[in-house]
Amino acid sequence: MVLRLCSSPSNNYLCWNPEPAEDGLCEAVLVDCACLPEKVSAACRSRGLRLKYIFLTHGHYDHTVTFPEMREAFPGAPAMCHTDENAVLTDIESNVSDLFGNPTVYEPCEMTVSEGSVVRLHGVVSDLELKVVHTPGHTPGSVCLWCEKDAYMFTGDTLFADGGIGRTDFKGGSYPTIMRSLGRLAGFPGETVILPGHGEPSMIDREL
Repeated sequence: MVLRLCSSPSNNYLCWNPEPAEDGLCEAVLVDCACLPEKVSAACRSRGLRLKYIFLTHGHYDHTVTFPEMREAFPGAPAMCHTDENAVLTDIESNVSDLFGNPTVYEPCEMTVSEGSVVRLHGVVSDLELKVVHTPGHTPGSVCLWCEKDAYMFTGDTLFADGGIGRTDFKGGSYPTIMRSLGRLAGFPGETVILPGHGEPSMIDREL
């Protein structure tokens, strides 16, 4: 199950396993941090969810603006990013927070992932698995999260609807690299719904 929590300055999503865990609550992951913690709390309470992880598709400021507040509000939910992205979080020029008028050095994530890692949300009967797809180019550690079972993918700022792709002119960006990443995404099932970091959903075959 997926809920879009906000769309400004970036899309934030709450994703959860509809199958409850042993404590009777459904495990959830927050994808990116731009909404207010109280909005996440309210959504979890109303749906019987327990936030298990905070996951960053990449470390740019518009996706991490409430990251410190979110970590404080949910101390039991470790933060996760790609192993190459902690260097972006901890560098003002790389995380582009200076361009937003609020130069910020973030604490690195407690947990890191890499290509093929699985973010697993447990249930008594079945788990929900989100597979990490490393898609550098927008940043060195940009990733997508793919739910093969339900055919959707969180694409961060790698791929948007209407043919858009992430900028590559910031520190750490690379146009040839993101083009290779897009080539990888083109190999996924065409009916896969993309849930991007900005804008509306689309589908792999419509975009690539």
